[in-house]
Amino acid sequence: MEPINARGRRESGQVLIMFLLAFGVLMGFVAMSIDVGMILQERRSLQNAADAAALAGVSELPDSPGAATANALEWAENNGYTGENGAIITVNTPYQGDPNSVEVIIEVEMPFIFARALGLESTDVSARAVAGIAPATIGNNAAILILNEHECSAFQMVGTTDLSITNSGAIMVNSDCDSEQNGAINKGGSSVATVEGGIFYYEDGSWSISGSGALDPEPETVSYRTSDPLAGLTPPYPYVVDTSPDSGGTVADPKTLNVNGAAATLHPGVYWGGMQIQAENVTLLPGTYIMAGGGFAASSSGTISGDEVFIYNTFDPEKPNAPDGKCGPIDLRGSAAYTFTAPTSGAYKDVLFWQDEACTNAVRIAGSGDGGGGSSGIFYVSSAELELVGGGDLGALQMIVDTIKIGGGGVINISYYPYVDIPVPGHGPKLVE
Repeated sequence: MEPINARGRRESGQVLIMFLLAFGVLMGFVAMSIDVGMILQERRSLQNAADAAALAGVSELPDSPGAATANALEWAENNGYTGENGAIITVNTPYQGDPNSVEVIIEVEMPFIFARALGLESTDVSARAVAGIAPATIGNNAAILILNEHECSAFQMVGTTDLSITNSGAIMVNSDCDSEQNGAINKGGSSVATVEGGIFYYEDGSWSISGSGALDPEPETVSYRTSDPLAGLTPPYPYVVDTSPDSGGTVADPKTLNVNGAAATLHPGVYWGGMQIQAENVTLLPGTYIMAGGGFAASSSGTISGDEVFIYNTFDPEKPNAPDGKCGPIDLRGSAAYTFTAPTSGAYKDVLFWQDEACTNAVRIAGSGDGGGGSSGIFYVSSAELELVGGGDLGALQMIVDTIKIGGGGVINISYYPYVDIPVPGHGPKLVE
C-alpha cells in the first residue's frame, strides 16, 4: 500500500498544475478583456473623429470639393489622426456622385498589449462617416410663420374648425417646446389641417395630436429657425401722420370712434382712440390708418372694405393708460365680408395689419361667412397670439405671428401668396451614415 503522505504530495502537485492552467486561462481572459476594451475605446475615438471630419468637409460643398477634402483632413488631424502617426485617412467627395456629400474613413493599426502573450500582435480598427447637406431651403415658403421660440402649443388647433392652406403655402413653427402633452404643435378635437406646402417645426421641439382629426401632411423637423422677415421694418409714428378728419378723439383726449348706421366712408390718418365699426357697409379710403389706442374692432354683417390700406395698431403715446389710449385689440368678427387689400408700394407695401410689438392683445378674426372673397396682404403680429375662429375664405394672406390658435367650427381657407420671402430652412450639414 502506498504511503498516505506520498499520495498527498502527488495530489498536491496535480492541484498546483490545474491551478496554474486555470490561472493562465484566467489571465488570458483578463488580457483579452483589457485589450478589447482599449480597442473599443479607440473605435469610439475614431468614430468621433470621422464624424467631425465629415461635417467639416461637407461645409465646403458643393462649391469646393478640394476645400472639403482639406477641411476633413484638418479635422482628422485635430483629433489626433494623421498619416505621420500611421493613420490612413480616405476622403471621398463627391460621394456616390452626390456633390452635397462627403465620406470619411479613418483606419489605424491597434497594437495589443497583454494579448501578445497569446501570440497576437495587433489588429486593424476603422470608422466611417458620411455627411450630407440639404439645399439652403427645402423649397417651401411659409404662409404662416410662428415666431415664438419656446411656447408650448405655439400652433394650436382645437374644436372642429378645419384649416386649408392652398397655393403651396407652408406653416413654420420656431418653438422648441418638447412637452409630452402638447409640444410646439398641438392639434386636438376633430379638426383637420390640410397644408399644401407642408408643416415644419424646429427640431428641438415636438408635436402632438389627439382626437379624430389630422395634420396633413404630418409635421417635419428642420435644423434652423426661420427669422422674422419684417424685423427691420420701422413702424409708423403717430406724430408724423396727420390726424384723420374722422378721428373720434385727439392726442390729448383719445376717444374711440363708433361707426354706426347703414354706410360710412373713412379717411386715412391717426385715430386717437381707435375705432369700432358696427355700420352695415364701410369703406376705408386708401392710405395709412393708425389706431393710437382703442384698437380696431368690427362686428357688422355687411361689407367692410378698403383698397391699398395699411392698419397699424398701437397706443396713444401721451395717454397710454387712458381708457381709450391703451392699445386695444384688433377684433374682426360677425358675418361681415372683409375685403381689404394692402398697399402695392411704399414703406409698408403688402402689409395689411400690423400690431405694435409692445401690444400683447390677441388679434382675433372670427367670421362665419365666406369672407366675400377675403383680403390680401400680411398680418404682422410679432408679440401676440393670432386667433382664427369660425370659418370663411380669409383670402390671399401671409401671417407672421408670435403664436396662433384655431378653433370654433367651420372651414378656414387661406390662399397663400408670397408677399415676403419666408423660406423654410433645410437641415443643413448632417450625418447621414
